[in-house]
Amino acid sequence: TQVPAAAVKQLLLRGGAALELDVGGCALHAAGARQFATIKTHVVRVDFSDTELGDEGVAVVCETFSGNMTLRELALNRAFRPPRTKQRAWAVLQLVKLINSNFALRTLHLQGDVGGAGGASAGGKASLRADVAPFIDALATTQS
Repeated sequence: TQVPAAAVKQLLLRGGAALELDVGGCALHAAGARQFATIKTHVVRVDFSDTELGDEGVAVVCETFSGNMTLRELALNRAFRPPRTKQRAWAVLQLVKLINSNFALRTLHLQGDVGGAGGASAGGKASLRADVAPFIDALATTQS
């Protein structure tokens, strides 16, 4: 499903007490991810699994939620879509900053693309595993 960035922004501006967002499976690119920066409510759970965020979108999501003290669960399964871009290192750095700045985050789902056209043979799983090494190192040193 294609989700227009303007529709995401309108949803987020409505507000509410505790908000759980599941945009998994939607064609939400980096432009849509940028709309999450306008959140004026308490987001406790967000699922971006199986979206088309790519490296730039994952970085934007992580920047947006860094320092957010209400987010308890974030799912980014298969959001790092092949092909690997020059922005992958930036995305992983933002992921590291997210876990170091968000003490409320209890669960982070992060799975690479393991099948289909963008699967391991195209650099999906193996590439992500190697790329997230700095993130794994950060897990060992974070206080959150």
